[in-house]
Parts: sequence; structure tokens; C-alpha cells
Amino acid sequence: EWWQLTLNGGRSWDNSVNFKDGIRSSHFKTRRDSVSLQNDLTLTDSGLLTVGADYQNDEINSSNAYTEDTRDNTGLFAQYQHHGTRFDGRVAVRQDDNEQFGNQTTGSVAVGITLTSALQVTASHGTAFKAPTFNELYFPLFGNPNLDPEESSSTELGLYGKHEAANWSLNLFRTRIEELISFDAVTFTPVNVDDARILGLEAALSTNIK
Repeated sequence: EWWQLTLNGGRSWDNSVNFKDGIRSSHFKTRRDSVSLQNDLTLTDSGLLTVGADYQNDEINSSNAYTEDTRDNTGLFAQYQHHGTRFDGRVAVRQDDNEQFGNQTTGSVAVGITLTSALQVTASHGTAFKAPTFNELYFPLFGNPNLDPEESSSTELGLYGKHEAANWSLNLFRTRIEELISFDAVTFTPVNVDDARILGLEAALSTNIK
């Protein structure tokens, strides 16, 4: 009852074959295999510890020759969640070993405080890492082999209300992304944006109609 084990696996393909005047002129095929193992351990009535690992392998087969035609990524992660009467908290950390882009450490921390039976305030901060896909790097006439991975940090403040008639929420967030992978309409290729900042406010209202 206190230990839940989850195993996931998958494979995806992206195959493109091009013909000119009925003759095969080029091909571009990518394959991604992934597997993850996650352990959810209920330590106390209010505490849940999650630990696990995942693995991802990308391969490319193309009529064009590339410096990198295979890449794997191994990740280790851990997270602890506390659900109390007045206080909720979450701390998470992740370590990635990417064959093409090296080691990356990311993490997050979040807290929630129940002010009244109908009102809760939350705050969170986290970092993230995103490697460009093989399609973004190498796809013929589209890819950019000089792309760097994205690195980002996000901070969010939230206010949540629960009432008999409806539930509502307000979330203010700020995200900073270094080397954002974007699209250049002039060159028709993905490019890195040195520094991007996103500031937003999200509002939501929900109700049940019987």
C-alpha cells in the first residue's frame, strides 16, 4: 500500500522520403526510444517521496551525413511532496546526462498556504533544460546543426478560491529563457534567441452545471 512502481516505455518514428521525377532523391528518418521507472513511496499520511530514472535514445538515418547520428539522455529524479492541513510543499531535483550537451541539473520548490477554508496562496520557482530535437538540428532544408539547448527559470505566484458556486484562480508568472529555440521566418530555420523574458497573468473560473 505504501509503494507504487510505474514502468513506461515507448518508441516514435519520423520518416520522410523525397522523390524527384519519380526517382527517390533523399530520405530522412529519426527514431526515439524511451523508458522510465518511477517509485512513489508513501512515507507518512502527509508525505510522498518519488524517485526514479529515465532513458531516451535518438537515432537518425539520412541520405545526408551528420556529425552526430545518435544521442542518448539518462535522467535521475527525486521529489518530496507534503500535504498538510494548512501547508503544502514540494521540492524536486533532476540530473540529466545528455550525450550531446553534457550534464544538466534542474529543480523546483513550491509552497502553498491555506489562508481560509475557501482561499489558498501559492508560490513556486523552478529551472528547466531542453535539448533541441534531431529534427530541429538536422531536418533537410529546415534544421540548424548549430542550435544550443534552452535553459530557463520560472517564478509563479498564485491565489486560489473555492466556493459552492464556482472555483477561481489568479496566477502571475515570470519566465526567463536563455537560448530560446525559435523560428526565423527569413531563413526558414530554427534559431537561438539569446535572452527571452515572458511575464504573464492567467485567470480561470470554473463551475459545475447540474
